[in-house]
Amino acid sequence: MLLYGVIGVGAIGGYYGCKLAHSGQEVHFLLHSDYEFVKERGMQVDSCDGSFHLD
Repeated sequence: MLLYGVIGVGAIGGYYGCKLAHSGQEVHFLLHSDYEFVKERGMQVDSCDGSFHLD
């Protein structure tokens, strides 16, 4: 299995990284200023292709 790293989790990187993680791939996100927020609340994807939440 491949290991993915997303550096700079903005709109595009966050979306595709979350899609990969949601599909079962191992993804590591490099966050700086939003780290505590994401650690406490996870990441939410709202999309016309389907919405989901990653812890």
